[in-house]
Amino acid sequence: MLLEQKVEVKWCPTNRTYYESLGFVYKHRGVIEIDANLLLPNSRVKVKVRCDYCNKIYETNNVSLNRAKYKEKHSCEGCRRLKVFDSNQHFYGVNSTTQIKDVSQRQMQTRKKLYDKLYGGAERTCSVCGKSYPNTVEYFPPNKNSGYGLIKRCRSCHNKKIREIYKPRYKDRIKIYRAKNSEKFNMYRHKRRSQKESLAQDYNMSLWEECKIYFKCKCAYCGSNENLSQEHFVPVSKNGEYTKNNIIPACGSCNSSKCGRDFFEWYPKQPFYSKKRERKILKYLNYDPKTKYQQIAL
Repeated sequence: MLLEQKVEVKWCPTNRTYYESLGFVYKHRGVIEIDANLLLPNSRVKVKVRCDYCNKIYETNNVSLNRAKYKEKHSCEGCRRLKVFDSNQHFYGVNSTTQIKDVSQRQMQTRKKLYDKLYGGAERTCSVCGKSYPNTVEYFPPNKNSGYGLIKRCRSCHNKKIREIYKPRYKDRIKIYRAKNSEKFNMYRHKRRSQKESLAQDYNMSLWEECKIYFKCKCAYCGSNENLSQEHFVPVSKNGEYTKNNIIPACGSCNSSKCGRDFFEWYPKQPFYSKKRERKILKYLNYDPKTKYQQIAL
């Protein structure tokens, strides 16, 4: 829907007679303010229009509004497809013109003619490997730059070239993404490992953030804040689950030092051993310090 608005129009020889007939006085190189409804149909002045589908206000040329075959509704770029459906329903009674038998038959005939002209069913030699194949889409990929042409390379040679071009770019993007989202990748690796061992794995990023806040973003064993990673209190090799009751933050050195050892045997022998940190770990994981058994709520 065209909004009520005032627009500025410059005087020129093509619009002089029209605007003088509306009562405006001509001024050399002058500008007049008029309603958008009074614009010439071929005027390229930008006007504001409200989309009849999503109520979004957008700008467009007055020419494009008047050139439209279906003028009952206006659409923005996002809703253009809906307008096409409505216009086809209005003029032809279908959503797409390809549903009309005459149109679809004509399209098929033109495609057949072009296909016979370009391909012809004869054999074609690959420009890279020199092997000859039937001149069809099965053996030669279509050329995207031209509408109906085929590439000179066969499919196998073409795929090799694409891998050579895009594989290093893909690897670089993966490296950058992994560096930015290392915690997500580690979490996926832990979940995959637990899944293979048929162990519970309901840990997620929100639980990991809560865990880090509880331990003040420091290693639960030594108190260091460098290279924190998710440490299995009970190792996966001993059926340690990937859940809240088995994951704590640990630095790289503590994680590799503990490895598959039992916590109650390994931790007291370390030089950084602290009873306070031990009680904090056991409290977070719901372990009884006397019996050394985990208390899980049913």
